[in-house]
Amino acid sequence: MLKHLCATVATNFHTRLSGGTTSYFSITPGMRTGIGRDWYLLAGLEVPLVGPLPFANQAIVQAIKNF
Repeated sequence: MLKHLCATVATNFHTRLSGGTTSYFSITPGMRTGIGRDWYLLAGLEVPLVGPLPFANQAIVQAIKNF
């Protein structure tokens, strides 16, 4: 059932372009796999590293349809 299982790493960086010095950076290790009929499941755990930390860790899950 699970096809093309692979590991992923994503990063997020947010900063204000005018005014303020607040920046935010996080890393999200995760996985992607095919679940059939051009559907894919993505999952990861976002870990904030720099800046105001609005949360400790955050799970992310997405179901994506390829057209």
